[in-house]
Amino acid sequence: MDDSGKVAGIELSMEDSWLELRFSGDWSIHGILPEIAEIIPSIELSESILGIRPLLNDAIEFDSSLASFIFQVSREANSRGLKLDYSPLPSNLLKLIELGQQVVQAGDSVSSEVKSKNWIEEFGEISVRYIEGTLEIATFTGDWVIALSRLLRGKAKIRWDDFWQIMKSVSVDALPIVALISFLIGVIIAFLGAVTLKQFGAEFAVAYLVGFGILREMGAIMTGIIMAGRSGAAFAAQIGSMKINEEIDALKTLGISPIEFIVLPRLLALVIMMPLLTLFSNVIGILSGWLVAEGLMGVPGPVFFVEMQSVLYIGDFLLGLFKACVFGVLVATAGCLRGLQSGTGADAVGVAATRAVVAGITLIVFSNALIDWAAATIGI
Repeated sequence: MDDSGKVAGIELSMEDSWLELRFSGDWSIHGILPEIAEIIPSIELSESILGIRPLLNDAIEFDSSLASFIFQVSREANSRGLKLDYSPLPSNLLKLIELGQQVVQAGDSVSSEVKSKNWIEEFGEISVRYIEGTLEIATFTGDWVIALSRLLRGKAKIRWDDFWQIMKSVSVDALPIVALISFLIGVIIAFLGAVTLKQFGAEFAVAYLVGFGILREMGAIMTGIIMAGRSGAAFAAQIGSMKINEEIDALKTLGISPIEFIVLPRLLALVIMMPLLTLFSNVIGILSGWLVAEGLMGVPGPVFFVEMQSVLYIGDFLLGLFKACVFGVLVATAGCLRGLQSGTGADAVGVAATRAVVAGITLIVFSNALIDWAAATIGI
């Protein structure tokens, strides 16, 4: 190869069963460097080669590019069981090669540690994460309970203007989506009942299914899920943005509790409005079920509502409203907590919002099962 100008050159020769690589020219980022594939055919003659010995010409110029190339040569040689003789190399180049070897060894050790984990260690790590998350939720719940008690004693610092704006956003602004989903849920429940009950000539019983399903279960659950995806994500995004802008740190510096100033208005607004939204959802769901019952099954409106009242009790209605209050607490807690846990990266707000929605929906489903079990146990 031509070793003039900016061209890096390699001269191969055999000396006492050692393959000598004599480097010359400009082995820097400014030079025209050869590919490792050019010398692999010579290395593959391993039966007649004891090892590889790199050498440098006196007029060579090099930087880490040469160290990287020699390191690639060493990997090819090691894969074929060949020795390497670094003794002719200068000390500064040897240090670069040793540094590269240390980095690779550290990476290999980390990957081997990751691969060596068994299922018991992985289960333990997951368990620890879940326990830590549960403790964080418990601690945060205790903080807002204390803040609420301070509010009842008139000692909490809360901006009521923010409270009314938040209440509007979780109530009036949420009515269209709640109405749409509730209408569709009522239609679906009534339609499923129509398909099944019509086979037994019990079309009137669709009123039982719609009334019981909407008032006791679906009204509160669907409203809670809607608010988890809408308000819970909004709370997390708002608080996460405040954390990134260091507004929460500023509140702490001024001696203002973020729980009282930020979390409490959102919690109160959602807890107050969730039962009202659920009541609205119940009305829309039952009316849509009645429309399907009368339109598809010919059940008159008076018969539909009389039959529904004959199997429903005030306890079913109150149980749905109680669930709505619980779901409001859970959605607000999940949204505000994930917002306060938000990182400071570019995608931190989006991650916090996603985690808030997942946590809110999970808590809603889990708590609904617990409430239904408790209600069945006490006979409600």
